[in-house]
Amino acid sequence: MMAHLLTVLLLLAPPQAPAQKPVSIEGRVLRTGTTDPIPNVPVTLVKSGANSPNLTAAAAATLESLQRLVSDNPGLAQSTIDSLISSQEQALGLPAGSLQPGAQNTALTDAAGHFSFANQAPGKFNIRATREGFFGPSVNGSPSTSVSVTITVEADKPAPPADLYMVKGGVISGRVRDPNGQPASGITIAAHRVTFANGRPQWTVQLSKPTDDRGEYRIFWIGPGDYYVGTTPRTITTVPGLQDSWARTFFPGVTDPASASVIQIRDGSEVPSIDFTIQSLATPSVFKITGRGSNPLAVPNATTGALDRTLSNFILSPREPGILDSVNPPSVQNALSSNARPNGEFEIRNVRPGSYDLITYFITPVTPGPAPGAAAPGTTTPAAPPVPPPVRRYYIDRVRVDVRNSDVEGIQLEVRKGTEVKGRVVVQGSGSIQLDKIRLIFHSQDTIPDAFASIMGAVVVDASGEFTIPDVPAARLSLQVTGLPENAYVVDILQNGASIFDSAFTVGSEPVTGLRVEIGASGGIIEGTVENGDHKAAANATVVLVPPADHRANPMMYKTVQTDPSGHYSMKGVPPGQYTLFAWENVPSTAWMNSDFLAKYQNRGRAVVATGDASQSIQLNLIPDEINRR
Repeated sequence: MMAHLLTVLLLLAPPQAPAQKPVSIEGRVLRTGTTDPIPNVPVTLVKSGANSPNLTAAAAATLESLQRLVSDNPGLAQSTIDSLISSQEQALGLPAGSLQPGAQNTALTDAAGHFSFANQAPGKFNIRATREGFFGPSVNGSPSTSVSVTITVEADKPAPPADLYMVKGGVISGRVRDPNGQPASGITIAAHRVTFANGRPQWTVQLSKPTDDRGEYRIFWIGPGDYYVGTTPRTITTVPGLQDSWARTFFPGVTDPASASVIQIRDGSEVPSIDFTIQSLATPSVFKITGRGSNPLAVPNATTGALDRTLSNFILSPREPGILDSVNPPSVQNALSSNARPNGEFEIRNVRPGSYDLITYFITPVTPGPAPGAAAPGTTTPAAPPVPPPVRRYYIDRVRVDVRNSDVEGIQLEVRKGTEVKGRVVVQGSGSIQLDKIRLIFHSQDTIPDAFASIMGAVVVDASGEFTIPDVPAARLSLQVTGLPENAYVVDILQNGASIFDSAFTVGSEPVTGLRVEIGASGGIIEGTVENGDHKAAANATVVLVPPADHRANPMMYKTVQTDPSGHYSMKGVPPGQYTLFAWENVPSTAWMNSDFLAKYQNRGRAVVATGDASQSIQLNLIPDEINRR
């Protein structure tokens, strides 16, 4: 009887899944364009979650940087790590958990460039290779320090081989002499690459090295690309130095960036004899800006109780920024000590000639509120949830200063509070959008550093669409709308009935009202595939939807996506209108917003007309990476 019952139970029991046999994952790391192996490359195998997406080149590079950050900082709090991961996933439009580091194994390639990971359970894996002095495919116009590929290993099937390709970094070397013809020792020589900030070209330092006692320098392990090499001026200090009379000089010995020579670095190339002589500035080369200022918003020192209303921090923001000027210029200090400015005196030394906005600022302290649910003072009844603590803000003042051929005196500054900005978000036509998920972000459209606007953080919109922002600094500002559903889009942004969508609005001393952000619930859909010159799918291509010329100053009128491993792309929430579609193998971020850059590719795009919520398929030809293939 017992034997019969056991037989019945065995027949009724669900069949057990056979144990999955472990597999071996193998591959090679090779030089790009060849079959030459690269030995001693650390290769990392990361087991992904079952629903993790295939990572684009940009996402893989971000994951690499996050993993390095975690490994290099073992004491980093998990909450900090989670916050970093979450913000990067949102910025890349990835599902939550996509960039969470998984279980890892590491191996070194052998003399044949071969690597192997044995006894792996089937699943999805990301394989990443990185070695100092070698680079993977470019991301946003700059060489990546790693290369990765995602593979899926199925049960009872051999793992597909994974070959990864890298290029070797190059070398730029030379000798620099001072204006007297002597070796210029101990100065910094930088290799600059052209990048773009919302379409404005600027030179960004990629790598720098000091000169030795003979004035010689060697910038090594620099990724493929086009570079401009020049001196980096010393930091302006209160103590004058010999180098203050030296002009910022670029190879082959010019002070105008437009006259500098391009240095091309390709796979493993060495470019010697990049020699030049530093030029002298006209005398006198630097001047002083002096005046008085006060900070009526200052608060007593938390430790000493002392109240200091004098000004310490300033920014000289060029009124017409050039290719060497950062989006956020650095701060300069009042050269006078605190006991030498009883009436708010300030002195800024070593200022080179130019037209500036002189900006001074005070950063408000943030005082935490009571803990949620704490008892009200003198009672045992829990208090209502506290009002969130105030956001840290900049309070500023600024004045135009033209430095020509003499010191500038008598400048008056006084830090002041900002003003209030109020408005409303509305949805046009049919469709439902959860308005309190929408966030607004300010961006500077004048000489105020963008950090002064962005530090206000994401502005919350309430459930009725209303928003109020206190203490906004006096400036010309634009609004960026985030948190929209993927099918929604911004129709227009108006102030008192006039469109400011493609321009900006001005914040002054009076409150700003009448802002209206109009949202469309259902934009168009444009999708398709990208093929390279061999008619093969182009993975990780950057596909950009460019608006007509009269909207090209508006970042929200562009859409940018990357193709998946099959070369497919999809854009949703496209506003009605005429556009041009481009697909680049390698392109600097926001370069497409620059008219001179775009003009070179105008005949390589595809015209498209978006209408309502209609869907259309557009096939694109890849614009090859011209920088790294020359």
